[in-house]
Amino acid sequence: MGLNFQDTLKKAEGGDIEAQHAIAEAYFWGSFDGADIADDFAQAINWYRKAAESGHADSAYTLGCIYLSRLGPKGDASEAAKWYDKALASGSYDLNGTGCDLLEIADAYYFGQKGLAINYSEALKWYRLAVEGGSYEAAYKLGNMYAAGEGVPKDDNEAARWYHKTAEMDSYAWDAWYKLGLIYRDGIGVPKDSEKAWDWLDQAARKGHADAQYALGMMQLAGEAPDIDGADWFREAAFNKGHVLAQLAIGEKAEGRGQLGSAYAWYHIAGSKGNAAARSKLDLLMPRISQDDIWDGQKTHAGLLLEFAKKEAWRASQALKDARREHANALEEEGDCYFYGRGVPKDYGFAYISYREAARHGSAMALYHAGLCCLKREEPYRNEMEAYAYWSLALTLHGLARDELAKLEEKMSPDDRVRGQEIANMIREDIEANKPGE
Repeated sequence: MGLNFQDTLKKAEGGDIEAQHAIAEAYFWGSFDGADIADDFAQAINWYRKAAESGHADSAYTLGCIYLSRLGPKGDASEAAKWYDKALASGSYDLNGTGCDLLEIADAYYFGQKGLAINYSEALKWYRLAVEGGSYEAAYKLGNMYAAGEGVPKDDNEAARWYHKTAEMDSYAWDAWYKLGLIYRDGIGVPKDSEKAWDWLDQAARKGHADAQYALGMMQLAGEAPDIDGADWFREAAFNKGHVLAQLAIGEKAEGRGQLGSAYAWYHIAGSKGNAAARSKLDLLMPRISQDDIWDGQKTHAGLLLEFAKKEAWRASQALKDARREHANALEEEGDCYFYGRGVPKDYGFAYISYREAARHGSAMALYHAGLCCLKREEPYRNEMEAYAYWSLALTLHGLARDELAKLEEKMSPDDRVRGQEIANMIREDIEANKPGE
């Protein structure tokens, strides 16, 4: 039989570092060997520190995560880096899955954020560790540092190696695909190879990478593109985030074909974005363009503006959805702090308010936790019908809280369940009304 909490606490007080780590975990999560205990964030920090200072790598790493996150008493990257260093000092710490944390430290050194001064040497060290932890973003940033000679001598071969590493690690590394396309196109750090350049750029372009689309258009224009695709990549780039150089190139192509109205329209579009070359070309075009071409160009210009407006409206809708998700995550984290008493006094009322707002903004787990808070709050705020409402939505919308809802239903009268469903319908309507427009 395993030791109980009090026995483990005595061992921890006697200097047993495994027991110290177990006690820290228990205070942090409010649970020991499946049994609830009073969670205590300050005590968790205290015991993690004792175990870490005695050489417990997991405790040291956890402290690093705490100091890096908003839960920490200081929340600074310098303290986090110190504890991560201590965790890694044993040389046997498993880095698998640590990539995101170590990337955050590396970025803090690279950009001079979170209390750290810019230090490219330290950034390189942590980016390398982050790659070992599984971060493809860190591999890409190492490629950029070698390409620019930041903290290391400029080395195009090494940059190419890291871009290849990035592409190997992740199937969504579109920026790395773009960079690989450019280096094969221009023979930078690798032998020049138009076919490989096209392949890498094509992969990125088909994911909507505007610079890759423009680069493909330039290859087509220069006759360097394999005869395998009839896509108008300039036009794709022109409409994807409004790539100004692609807009200028379309105008130039139209002018070269004698399509002066179209050239007029595209020069106007690019010029309105501040492209001096487009404005100059429009000035040179005006003395030799007919009135009919101008009318045609104005009509084309108006149509293009409408297309761009539709694109921008769609992007704004997507940005609103992204912002809504981020807001929901922040509210849910705030709810967690009050629910578990991490860094603030435990308060189910405040937790409920945060979870309720997170649920309104689309968080699935917030529905579940809001229901828990409804049952954990003291009278007169405890409310089984409202808990039923949140859990029924969590089950219907996200497949959560099935067992909890079944147990609660057993205790409720049919009338209370009907009332709970009415509340659920009102909450659902509020969630739907709070969604950004499609």
